[in-house]
Amino acid sequence: MSDSHSVPTSPPSTVSWILRVVEENERTVQAWTDYVDSLASENDQHEHTIRKLERDKKHNQECDLLQEQMIKIQSELIQFLKEEMTASKAQTNALSDGFYIDPKLTVASPYTVASENDSPDHVEASQPAQLLLELAASEIQ
Repeated sequence: MSDSHSVPTSPPSTVSWILRVVEENERTVQAWTDYVDSLASENDQHEHTIRKLERDKKHNQECDLLQEQMIKIQSELIQFLKEEMTASKAQTNALSDGFYIDPKLTVASPYTVASENDSPDHVEASQPAQLLLELAASEIQ
């Protein structure tokens, strides 16, 4: 078998050899064109995927920010409701008993007693005041 790229010495063989080389070159060019086209198509698909991922990333960041804001608002609302419940309980106790004793105070500490107009008066832990405060605290609980 002879090499297809070796140049023949006779003229008719030279023409047929040139035609074979041209055909091989055309097949090679077509193969490279197909390969380059497939790479371009694959590149387009990757670019489309990248754009989609970038949109998804932006959307996820917006969702994360919104979720953080919602958590902050929820925490503030919970704190507000706790404060309102405490104030409401204090007002209910003050209205029902005429005064309110903070149940968080211990016997050894000075006692804060709210009068009917909610201005606190400090009462020393004397024996009569202590008994009165303990009695009122037991009724609240």
